Parts: sequence; C-alpha cells; structure tokens
Amino acid sequence: SGWEGGIRTNAIIYSPSLPSSVVQDGLFYVADFLPTLNSLSNANFSLSATIDGVDHSRLLMFNLPSQFSQRKEVPTLDDVTGYYSYIYNNLKLLNGTSWGGQYDDWLGSNNNPSINSKTYEKSVLNSAVSKALDNPLTYKPFAVKRMRCQATVKCGLVPERNRCNLLNGPCLFDISLDPCERNDLSKTLPNAFNEMQTLFFENQLKKIVP
Repeated sequence: SGWEGGIRTNAIIYSPSLPSSVVQDGLFYVADFLPTLNSLSNANFSLSATIDGVDHSRLLMFNLPSQFSQRKEVPTLDDVTGYYSYIYNNLKLLNGTSWGGQYDDWLGSNNNPSINSKTYEKSVLNSAVSKALDNPLTYKPFAVKRMRCQATVKCGLVPERNRCNLLNGPCLFDISLDPCERNDLSKTLPNAFNEMQTLFFENQLKKIVP
C-alpha cells in the first residue's frame, strides 16, 4: 500500500555505541541502511557518490533533531500495482490504487483489547533477543512506556474534510499534521500539489538519465 502504514513503518537499530531509549521520527529510507551501517561499523568501504542512501550515523550517534537529517524526500514507485508515493519534508503525494482499491484508505490502528500493555512489555523485555543484547531497557521499565507513546501514530484533531479517492486522481497530504491521511489537500493547495508532482517526476528522471 502507498499509504503511511505501507510506506512508513517502524524499524529498530541497536548498537552499544548508540544512545539508548531514543525514538527518531525523521525520514529514513531503506537504502540509507547501507551507508549508515557502513559508518557505524567503521567498515570504511568506499561507497559510490551516486548511491541512493544517506548516512544517518551522526544523527543517531548524537541524537540530533530530525531537521538535521540530509534525507528530505522518499520516492516510492511500485512496479507491480503501479502506484507511487512521494514524500518531501512534511508533504506526501499519493497516486494509484493498490490491490483493487482494497488498501486505498487509512486502515486504522490494530489495537487488540485482549493484549495487556504491561504483559506485552514484560514479554518483550524477557524475550531471547532482549537477553542476548543485554537490553538496557530491561533496567528502564518507564522508558519502554515512554518510547511506545512516542512511536505511536496519533491521528490528531484534523477533521476528515476532503476524503481521498485515488480512483479520481492523486492526493496530497500534510503527514506532519495529518499522519492518518484523512484530509486531501490537492484542491486546497494546488501550487504545492503541482510542485510535488514535478519533483517526483524529476526524481524518477534522474534515475533514468544520470
């Protein structure tokens, strides 16, 4: 899906040399793992200047705010279903349906009422992975609750004024204010909408014509 639950997902990076109990909410593209881990591991492999990835090692090591990140855009083009999305700073352009429209909407939170929060946290902290890493969170039970709260997507107070219908064309969202993508801004912000389309196609053209 091109929606946030499919494009932006959670990931964990662990290293004894990194600050613990930190939640970063900036943009991190899958291709960024290569240069970032290359720096963090002191591997010193010579990487081509034309790779898509951005090195976030300093951002992680010094726990810098997301505005210091070099990653400003995340382009996604699905060759199978044909949808594409393009994130630039806080704006996101979305076009094309996926799986016959089955996932063309915010699917909501998977809040299972049968899962007790404290029981879940205890299970994670006592897991084999946690023990193998000698997880410092084991000694910071309050940090677990704080981090889960920071990492939880909150839809906010943005009302659903203009519902996105991808069958009628592309949609535009401000995912910093509207992470659940309930308010399509393509009609209310036409200049930004057109600029995002131009930026996306310029990005794709760079990959075709170096």
